[in-house]
Amino acid sequence: MSELTKSQIKILSYLLNKDERKARFNEIVKEVGLARATLSRNLKRLEEKGYVKREIDSSSKEYPPPVYYFITEEGMNALREAIPFNVDMELVKKGDIVEIRYKIDDLTKEALEGLAKAEGYDISDFLKAFTYCLGWWLEYKYKKTGNKELKKSDKIHVLSILRLLRLGLIDSLKEYWSLEVELDRLEREIKKDEELYKRFAPSLKRLQKQLNEFRENIKRTIFEILDKTISKEVSKQH
Repeated sequence: MSELTKSQIKILSYLLNKDERKARFNEIVKEVGLARATLSRNLKRLEEKGYVKREIDSSSKEYPPPVYYFITEEGMNALREAIPFNVDMELVKKGDIVEIRYKIDDLTKEALEGLAKAEGYDISDFLKAFTYCLGWWLEYKYKKTGNKELKKSDKIHVLSILRLLRLGLIDSLKEYWSLEVELDRLEREIKKDEELYKRFAPSLKRLQKQLNEFRENIKRTIFEILDKTISKEVSKQH
């Protein structure tokens, strides 16, 4: 996996979020919040690794001509591999039910937003899909192992979630959300008429059951692929 410092992740994430994936030094200083010396040092290291390219805009009428920093394809791949896995998680008991609450930190979110934009996804859809997958997996992990601690090996699952989203899982999730919203709207409308609701209640239950089965199939696919991935990675390490 790529080794990037927190400052370098912030720099690459910022560049990736820019429309043309480029920015001037002063823009980066202002938005990323690093000292000029720190930024200069990290940009130099990123250039040496081939993750950032420095170019002078000779076509500009400014004097001296402006210098832009671009994130390269190698930089995008490095960022994808170095997505920080910073998750605050707590277990909340409600009777016999254990609910998992979690939150990804700003650095993780910023890196994910950059990747979503670079790969042409709607950012809100991408983040929603990622957090759905992450939440389902944390729930699955806890039920399977009883362990709520997140280990370094768990990073493999996060990378696998990103690969799943890129391979089309996000489209299945969007279809599920759309059906969920439509069913909820239909139920609210029918409930306005008591007689109508009594008549169609069995049908609504059948539709809800089918929707739940669709969701469970998506979850099952996620868990199977993640389990296979972690098994392969563990085998490689031995």
